[in-house]
Amino acid sequence: MAGHREDWANGRRAPGLLDRYASAVGFDGWTLPIACPPDYVPLPVSPAETRLLASDWRRFGAIDPCEVPGPIG
Repeated sequence: MAGHREDWANGRRAPGLLDRYASAVGFDGWTLPIACPPDYVPLPVSPAETRLLASDWRRFGAIDPCEVPGPIG
């Protein structure tokens, strides 16, 4: 996943680079598929332990990878 506004180029959305150390690849709630290099091996992650993190968040729909938690400032 891209971070720090790497997903924008010339005022438009651009493909982001995969962070090899992020757990975002294992998350299945994105609005877009996450492309991985053929040699990518996901790191192990712990499963969610609360109902909110495991399933209740889905009531609000899939998450856009470019979504931010508040105004950009």
